[in-house]
Amino acid sequence: MAVSPLQDIMNHYLWNFSAYLLALAIILLNAARSVYFYLRSKQRPLYPKRGRLDLLISLLCGVSLAMGLMFQGVLADNNAPGIYHWSSYLWMACLVSLALFAVQIAFHVKTPSVRPAVEPTDEIPPLPTAPQEQPSVFPEDSAPKDGE
Repeated sequence: MAVSPLQDIMNHYLWNFSAYLLALAIILLNAARSVYFYLRSKQRPLYPKRGRLDLLISLLCGVSLAMGLMFQGVLADNNAPGIYHWSSYLWMACLVSLALFAVQIAFHVKTPSVRPAVEPTDEIPPLPTAPQEQPSVFPEDSAPKDGE
């Protein structure tokens, strides 16, 4: 019984597809973190990080899913068995990840990026506005020199 190389590849395509599912899971996690940061900023006076690195990671995962779609086209050109089955799953994963990325961007924009100003109280003194002169550490620096 001879197995064609393309048939052998498609028999183990689930292992390749698991990388796309992992990219989708990373985008889901980053979107959940963005929503969490937004909700946390509403409850606490100190704002959390906004997660720009999470946006970059989600963008790279989205690019990897797009590259997977390009590879699906190569497999379709070679008439790989079961390619339309896998292709429909990958399109669903891409659309879900695009929606999650849009949610992540929306909550990233809504999360404040500036911490509120701290009001001075008895326990927290106000910050000095003008630099104050510090006394000289060495007494010879303050003494007049011979030529002065």
